[in-house]
Amino acid sequence: MSIDFIGVWIAALLTLFIFSFLYKDNPFYKFAEYLYVGISAGYFAAYYYHNVMVPNLFVPLQNHQFDYLIPLVLGITILFRLFPKYSWVSRYGFAYSVAMGAGINF
Repeated sequence: MSIDFIGVWIAALLTLFIFSFLYKDNPFYKFAEYLYVGISAGYFAAYYYHNVMVPNLFVPLQNHQFDYLIPLVLGITILFRLFPKYSWVSRYGFAYSVAMGAGINF
């Protein structure tokens, strides 16, 4: 058995799992749904890292362009919103983003 043959069978089973929702909500449909969402999230995270973060942030930092550290630090401060104890830190990143947007537009 080749990998293509196994891939076809997996695709067929997942298609049947998705179509099983037409009967009623069941664990097979939930499995296929969660699998799709998880694979999509992983794919787009890897795509974003390799096609956006590496050429626009890491390569300039390797070339000693340290002015790219400011957006990096502000972006990290916005992520502090996920931690309730330190969510107050995210106000600085949001305030800077709103101020820059207002300054550019007006």
